[in-house]
Amino acid sequence: MGRALPNPPMIAALCALAALLAPVGPPPEAEPPPEEFGVVGFPLIAYAPETSALAALVGVVFLPGSGPRPSSARLTAVYTLQHQAAVVFDPTLSFADGDWEVEGRVSAIRWRFPFQGFDGQAPRRWYTQPAFSAEMVISRRILGNFYAGVGGSYSLTEIDFGRRPPPQGLRGLEGGSMGGASAELRYDSRDHQLTPTRGMRYLARFEGRPPFASDFPHNRVTTEARAFFGDGRHVLGLQAMWYGIWGDAPFFNLNTFGGQSEMRGVFRDRYRNTHSAFAQAEYRSPPVYWRVGFAGFGGVAATFGELGPFTPTWSLGAGVRVLLSEARKINLRVDGALARGEHGAYLGLGEAF
Repeated sequence: MGRALPNPPMIAALCALAALLAPVGPPPEAEPPPEEFGVVGFPLIAYAPETSALAALVGVVFLPGSGPRPSSARLTAVYTLQHQAAVVFDPTLSFADGDWEVEGRVSAIRWRFPFQGFDGQAPRRWYTQPAFSAEMVISRRILGNFYAGVGGSYSLTEIDFGRRPPPQGLRGLEGGSMGGASAELRYDSRDHQLTPTRGMRYLARFEGRPPFASDFPHNRVTTEARAFFGDGRHVLGLQAMWYGIWGDAPFFNLNTFGGQSEMRGVFRDRYRNTHSAFAQAEYRSPPVYWRVGFAGFGGVAATFGELGPFTPTWSLGAGVRVLLSEARKINLRVDGALARGEHGAYLGLGEAF
């Protein structure tokens, strides 16, 4: 058994209380986003230890809108020499002067992931996971910068450990389908979705996957806080997040961190359990030469719960930011990071959080 778990309703209440104490009103003063249609994108060739060489096409489409943050849709397509492929579409739309917002994600992947037990210390076993998933949340402004939202999700997953026998006793070794619904309360005063420089975002979300809609019925609670401080040039970003699961979640849907945005430097899915939490900070400089600036970041994280012991880790890194579009405030992000016993390199459009 892991350590005593936090009280989920209490955590959700504290998150809501923090939002209530935040200033309610219009978002911080910012330059109005361009109203016209626009596209920012680029191809890239890169290398990472878990993928070998890869080729990717990343683009963001900006749509006309009248909300406090620009509407956009990001498309990422990746193929690696390990025969991994992924296509991910992330729209974030704002309507009626920001009174309505829609966030979604549709992804189709064939990717390999590590399994290293529930404390991240077992020998690494790779498995291939072809999967399709889709999710959407529709939010309505209820007061100032507060939004209430409802949504739904569906995923279909297969699992293949290849020639090596899979670990015994894992729930979900055959893959399966999961469908469910969600409800959330959110406070959001950020000045930009992809490259925020000022404002705050608090989130409390409940997701339910009932037996009639999922092969693995379980519930998940998510709480998150983000805050950004700056003068329009220098930016300090802070993020803290906690996930908790109750029920019969499959091993491939347990709570974790790592990868492009959460604790860079940690292999995604190395640490898994019913609960995970992390806190990270990042400093972003203004351009110091032409359109090139720098960033430094670090964080601490842990997984815990009934599947394994309390397992902490850390990450530390730095990166380069290249301003691709001044009007759209879009950066090309190139990061390198170290963690306990591993490292990673990352490229993307927009900031990690």
